[in-house]
Amino acid sequence: MSYSPYFLELFLHDEIIENESKCSLTEELAIFTLKKSKINENWPKLILDELTTEQKREYRNRAIELLHSLEEKKKCEAG
Repeated sequence: MSYSPYFLELFLHDEIIENESKCSLTEELAIFTLKKSKINENWPKLILDELTTEQKREYRNRAIELLHSLEEKKKCEAG
């Protein structure tokens, strides 16, 4: 989430369904409503907070690659 001048990056335990998840902002809060892709899976905590900087970088790079791949797929499907 990016809300200038702030940036929030969360490393979740597993995937969520993005188009069924949302973030609402109030004057004081960011409220996340996240739908897990594996609904019956128990997450011990919302985020993985014990990652090294290198692990975070790797997760971030994979997420960026996936996003680019999905964008490219949408372009190809559009014609």
